[in-house]
Amino acid sequence: MRSAIALSCVWFYQEIARRIGNTSMQYWIDKTSYGNKIMGGDSTEEYTLHSKTGWGSRVNPQIGWYVGYIEKANNTWIFALNIDQKQIRFEV
Repeated sequence: MRSAIALSCVWFYQEIARRIGNTSMQYWIDKTSYGNKIMGGDSTEEYTLHSKTGWGSRVNPQIGWYVGYIEKANNTWIFALNIDQKQIRFEV
């Protein structure tokens, strides 16, 4: 796990998410005060989405992420989106 953190090894985190499930994931989000502590969700009759966003503003360049999983019938899909932003520009 130590090398997975150092290398930001996505497949490792995906496997952990599969194994621990939503209840345990939410427990650790709360216990570690991760981000805004909310593991978001959205449900329809066809699927359930569980997701979390984050943003690292104390690093340069800044980086963001959108991670989670989708459950549909007997299938689960894990996803992780990395958001790199080389330059932030606000225009009025």
